[in-house]
Amino acid sequence: MRVLVIGGGIAGTATALGLHKAGLDVTVFEAHPDTAEDLGAFLTLASNGMRALAQLDATSAVTAVGFPLTSLRLLDGRGTEVSHAPLGEAADPALRYRCLRRGELNAALQGEAVRRGIRVRHGIRLVSVAGGPDGVTARFADGTTATGDLLVGADGLRSTVRRLLLPGVRPGYAGQRVYYGYTRTAPAPGPDGSITMIRGGATAFGYAVSPAGETYWFAREGGDPLPAGAPAAPTAGARERLLTLLRA
Repeated sequence: MRVLVIGGGIAGTATALGLHKAGLDVTVFEAHPDTAEDLGAFLTLASNGMRALAQLDATSAVTAVGFPLTSLRLLDGRGTEVSHAPLGEAADPALRYRCLRRGELNAALQGEAVRRGIRVRHGIRLVSVAGGPDGVTARFADGTTATGDLLVGADGLRSTVRRLLLPGVRPGYAGQRVYYGYTRTAPAPGPDGSITMIRGGATAFGYAVSPAGETYWFAREGGDPLPAGAPAAPTAGARERLLTLLRA
């Protein structure tokens, strides 16, 4: 069976690794011209995510980047420590929570896919999909086509696959905005390998410090959907709004 995976991000590449492990012939088609290692903020993989990667035999590829988190600290709005406990399956190095940049994870999984012989084509943008008696055919913006027995849409929030096959379906706003950032100039307190969460109101704030001394931070607030066409990156006004919320 030949499978076409549209989208070479984390979900698409992980899917390709699983299908290849099951013995299927897989090709990944990604619109971005490279591995996108420099794109996106960061994320934390929980123990169940690390266990899933272990099932794909991708543990070594992922633990080569980022850093482990072994405990969770919870502070109240005044900075008083409410709890400090082990995080996930901290006793198993392969299953520890892991904090890493999204682009690093993407690049690591794509590198592992290529190492196993999975074809990953970059700079290929899907424009149409057609089914037929011999399978499904994907047509791309450069004029090329590919035919397979199965097509998997893993092309993100604004999925072309979803738009082509289910034009009436749209993603819904979850009612939250999340801000991410990094800093080397404001080292945050806390024990090594710990992620700290501060809850003092409607806005949550958290951070973790890498072994290199870089603080990874995030803040989450509820809010209305962004207006159509508004920039995804925070503007100066959004920064001031966030600072006001965090001071409250």
